[in-house]
Amino acid sequence: MPDRLDRPDRVRRKLTGVLFGGVGLTSTGFIAAITVAGLAAEDLTGSSSLAGIPAAASTIGTALGSAILAAVTVRLGRRSVLIGAYALAGTAAFVAAAAVGSASFALLILAMFALGFGNSASHLTRYAAADLHQPSRRTAAIGWIVWASTVGSVAGPNLLGVSADTAEGAGLAAFTGPYLVAAIAFLSAATFYVIFLRPDPLQMVVSADEEITNSTLPLATLLARPRVRVAVASMVTSHFVMVLIMAMTPIFLRNGGARLGIVGIVISAHTLGMFALSPITGILGDRFGRPQVAAAGMGIVLMSVTLAGLAPADATATLTLALFLLGLGWNFAFIGGSAILTEGLAIDERLRLQGAVDASVWLSGAGASLSSGFILAIAGYPILNALGAALLVVPAAVFLRHRNVFAPTPAATLP
Repeated sequence: MPDRLDRPDRVRRKLTGVLFGGVGLTSTGFIAAITVAGLAAEDLTGSSSLAGIPAAASTIGTALGSAILAAVTVRLGRRSVLIGAYALAGTAAFVAAAAVGSASFALLILAMFALGFGNSASHLTRYAAADLHQPSRRTAAIGWIVWASTVGSVAGPNLLGVSADTAEGAGLAAFTGPYLVAAIAFLSAATFYVIFLRPDPLQMVVSADEEITNSTLPLATLLARPRVRVAVASMVTSHFVMVLIMAMTPIFLRNGGARLGIVGIVISAHTLGMFALSPITGILGDRFGRPQVAAAGMGIVLMSVTLAGLAPADATATLTLALFLLGLGWNFAFIGGSAILTEGLAIDERLRLQGAVDASVWLSGAGASLSSGFILAIAGYPILNALGAALLVVPAAVFLRHRNVFAPTPAATLP
């Protein structure tokens, strides 16, 4: 990567801004698509127990995409990987719209898998942005990229009603509308990167000691580091619990008589919690410690599932607050944990570690999506939340086992 240290800071700022814009577009499309996935599945199959399968297919695709795209980034570059992945996701969203229109549940599952695969690039973008900044500022950089998804958290759910009405007015099935929104958003992001994402962000890594080294250090060795274990426990558990509750909340609300617009408001509050305060989360992580922020997220998740588990289906305000807190807890765990994975490693080591951990995170979401519908159908929404609370014992045990990680340490140190 010759001369990358001589590149002006303004180029890095431009690249960060371009990455930010792409994530804003893709998050809008993906949130619109994933919000209606369970509802569309229930309509196509007539069963809430199968409603989590398309979302599960999407998260399995995201897990596979995270590992594969991270692995090929060193060879292909971040620019090519991002553009190709977004083009795939946009095409998949068109296929999902066709699946809904033709009432094909199998095609919807396949399309959601491909959509998730392409969307994994959007999540990996936070690491690309982090590499453009000094180690002591990488949590803040990740926070800003995650914050870009605030655009989607507001626009995505609130486009549900208008896109569904527009589709029906055109003689299409209602849920084709949100999937067409997703297709347009992803293809627009791919075009945006073709034009503006120059040079490749991989050429602009900021620290001279972070060359690509073709390291043969086993992935198991990287995952065994105490700080990494704290990151993995926080990220995987918070994501599992978040998906477990979020995926079934629209069905719980609709079964309680809520209209699609109310469902959109609750999910919008949830996604605002996931993304809106991300810059503050990033600042807190760089200031007080990344493991500390990740652990705080688990406490917020506990509050949210307790509140949601006690709320009846018609308690819209209570469920709105609970889902906001669920998103906020995820935000703390996700950003704090992600920032830990940017510390003290060569680029190729980081890419392998980040891809593997992200794959674990999204696989946990797939497990949550697959099981959530069955748990809701058999045991009900309160038990679903109680299970989420019980799962928080896992990160608590990891935190106690590696409590030395929570002592103040330099941001770039990875013990």
